[in-house]
Amino acid sequence: MNQRLFALAMLALAQFVLCASLAHAVQTSALDAHALPLGDGKVSMVPKRDYVYSCTLSFRGGGAQHTGKWINGSTWDITQKISVRGNVSWPDAAISIRAEGNQRLISSKALPAYHTTGIFPVQRDDPAFQIVRNPNAITAQTITLALSLSPTVVAESGCLPGWSG
Repeated sequence: MNQRLFALAMLALAQFVLCASLAHAVQTSALDAHALPLGDGKVSMVPKRDYVYSCTLSFRGGGAQHTGKWINGSTWDITQKISVRGNVSWPDAAISIRAEGNQRLISSKALPAYHTTGIFPVQRDDPAFQIVRNPNAITAQTITLALSLSPTVVAESGCLPGWSG
């Protein structure tokens, strides 16, 4: 698997895990929707226990041109976050997680499976265009990630490649 595809697959997996974790946390705890944490700062460019060992610490490869009133220091307010207009559903969305041989295979069409999205590319008359000028369309892509069912500790640490867009 080439490095870009691996990075895309890891990004998709991380987003899936993050969304599932946030949804679970919101349902099972007293998180304040007006003060959700912005990361935990646990990213390092050297191997360090309980940190993500990243090849880069610069993650501004795209996205919002500036922050809005929903960012408050080290927290953000989901009730104030501007969203891209639209209510697009993705009936072809699918994710499959299965064990095969000694691997866990995660396959996806890289489409939102459990919610709708706004209209992309972001339209010029959309209020969100002032913040996010994403010119990209959401399109199906086949992503398959094979992980060991019995992972082992490697002899030498290696950083996770970043994705800059």
